[in-house]
Amino acid sequence: MHTDTDPAICDGYQRLLFAVLGRAWEDAHGRNAHERAVARAWLHSDGLVSVCDWLGLDPACLRERVGALSAEFRR
Repeated sequence: MHTDTDPAICDGYQRLLFAVLGRAWEDAHGRNAHERAVARAWLHSDGLVSVCDWLGLDPACLRERVGALSAEFRR
């Protein structure tokens, strides 16, 4: 029986959350304007904070980097 403290389950959650972050990052800088807007909105939401909290990441750092890359794409 698996529980939420089972390392295999925790590893699966972690990989899933990293995939969500990666997809949001790609969409935030992609060509599709709608996907870009949705991803950037999510990256500035409490959803990102929850994911970062689970993964031990700093959401402010991620948001800052998304903004910096966004500025690079506008040049």
